[in-house]
Amino acid sequence: MQAFSVIAVASAWIMSSAIVTGAVAQSSSQTATSPGMTGKQAPMSDDDFVKKATMTNKFEIEAGRLAGMKASDGKLKAFGQMMVTDHGAALKELEAAIQGTSATAPVLLDTVHQTKLDALKSKSGGAFDAAYKADMRRDTTIQWRC
Repeated sequence: MQAFSVIAVASAWIMSSAIVTGAVAQSSSQTATSPGMTGKQAPMSDDDFVKKATMTNKFEIEAGRLAGMKASDGKLKAFGQMMVTDHGAALKELEAAIQGTSATAPVLLDTVHQTKLDALKSKSGGAFDAAYKADMRRDTTIQWRC
């Protein structure tokens, strides 16, 4: 469980540090460097960052709520609640940061995230626990690669 806490805190920090540095407050013709980006990768535009951060936060909030209801492991339920709290705060910060700019946050999950959420909804007990853990590991390692 400790690894999940470190990953969640790191993910929230990456999102809020990009927001605090003003990446999304610039005009959409400017570009922001994607967290974890190296060498030859193209920079992420502000609009792409807002979309990706919004999708990530909304998915983590909804998946965390599901974990609170469906997980069989008490620690996983607590982790899900932590994700709801942390990503909820990150989403509010993002929405505040883009107010007054040309950037807009999507209202609904995109197809990729909705499909993952639907797959989690279809599971329960140990099967849910395993799928949720796998999603959390996978998402935190690939979500910010461009």
